[in-house]
Amino acid sequence: MKLLKTARALTAAKRTTTAMASRLPLALAVLSLTSCSDFGSSLSDRASVKQTKSAAAAVQPVQYLGAGPKPGAQEFTSAIASQPSAGGALTLKPDGTMLEDLNRPDGAMRLRIPLDGSLQNPAWSPDGRRIVFTRFRNGYNRGPADIYIVDLAAATLSPLVADGASNVTQPGAAWNRSSGRIVFSSDHQGPDQIYSIAPDAHGEPQRLTRREGYVAYEPSLAPDGRAVVFESRERAHKDKGRITLARLDAADQFQDLTDPLDDCRQPNWSPAGTLILYQKRVADQWEIMLYDPKAGTHRQLTRGEGDKTDATFSPDGRFVMFSGESSDPNDDIDGDNLFALSVDGGGHPIPLTRHNSYHGAASWSADGRYLVMEAANDAPHKGGLGTGLLIVPVPRTKLGAQ
Repeated sequence: MKLLKTARALTAAKRTTTAMASRLPLALAVLSLTSCSDFGSSLSDRASVKQTKSAAAAVQPVQYLGAGPKPGAQEFTSAIASQPSAGGALTLKPDGTMLEDLNRPDGAMRLRIPLDGSLQNPAWSPDGRRIVFTRFRNGYNRGPADIYIVDLAAATLSPLVADGASNVTQPGAAWNRSSGRIVFSSDHQGPDQIYSIAPDAHGEPQRLTRREGYVAYEPSLAPDGRAVVFESRERAHKDKGRITLARLDAADQFQDLTDPLDDCRQPNWSPAGTLILYQKRVADQWEIMLYDPKAGTHRQLTRGEGDKTDATFSPDGRFVMFSGESSDPNDDIDGDNLFALSVDGGGHPIPLTRHNSYHGAASWSADGRYLVMEAANDAPHKGGLGTGLLIVPVPRTKLGAQ
C-alpha cells in the first residue's frame, strides 16, 4: 500500500516500540472512567462471541461482543437515555473485556477487538458512540484491508467494506457530520480512488474522484460535505504526494493545493472548515503545515528535531494533535507519543500520552474527552503483526477548558 505510514516508517529509525496482535474479545464499555495495565501483556487470547441479526448484516454478520446477553430494545434505549444528551457523550470504563485497564499514568485503555491483522486509522462517529477503523489482514499496512465499525454503546463489531480490495480510512475527519457518510480510499475498481459510504452499509460505495493518471489516498471530507481533500500522486511518479481538493458539486474539478515538487501527505479539515492541515517533508523530516483555503496561504506549524506525523484537529479547532518523539531533552519517555500544539503555534507541544511505545493515527472524540489511536509495543513496521487500538482520556487540565 502507498500509505503515509509506510513512508513514515522508513524514516523513523529511532522508534523503539514488538507489534501487537489484535485477537481479543470486546464487551460493553459504558459508565464511569477509572485509571488504566501494562501495555505489554499478551494479546493472543480470544473469547467466543455471539452472532446477532441486523439490518446492516444482510451479507456479513454483526458480532455482539458484550459480556452478557444482548439487551432488548427498551433496555438499550433506556441505558442510552441516561447518558449526557447535549454532546451525545459516553463515559468509558474499562471492564477487562471490551476495554482493558492498562494501569498507565495517562489512563490508557486497550480496545479489545477479535480480529486478526493490524487495526489502524481509527476515527470517531460524530455522536462519539462508534469508531470506524481499518483492518489490514496481513500486518501493518499489508493489504487486503477492510473497514469495520465498533459500537461502544451496543457492544457490536460490524464489517462495513470487506470485498478483498484495499479499503482504507484515515484518522480525523473521516466520518462526516453533515452527510453522515464515511470517506475512504479503495483500489477495488483499479488504482486507488476516493469513495464514501453510509455507516449502515446500505447502498453501494459512492465514488468521489476519477482523475486520469493519478491515484488518491487519505481523504478528509469538508465539514459541509461538499468537498474532499486528499493526497494524490501521479501514477508514473509515485514517490511524492501532493494535497488535492475536489469539489463534489463540480464534476472533475480538482485543485492541487501544494507544489508537485514537494512531498505532502495526510490532509485533514478543521471542524469549522477554515483550515486544512497536512504534513510536508522539510529538511529530511516531516513537519505539520496549515493551509488557509480562503487566503490561499500555507504556514509551518511544528518545528524542532524529529518527525511529526498523523496530525488531526481537536473538536473545537484550537489544537492540532500529532504523533512524534518528545523534544524535551530531560524527558525519559522513548517511542512515538501524541502531542497537542495550539493552531497559533505558540507554546510547546503538550504531551497527551506518555509511554515507551508507539502511538499514532489518532482521532479526538467530538466532546473532546477521549482520544482513540493505533498503538504497539514496538515499531509496527519492523516485521510485527501490526497495531491495536487504544483509548486515552484527554488531559483537559493541560489544554484548558474546551
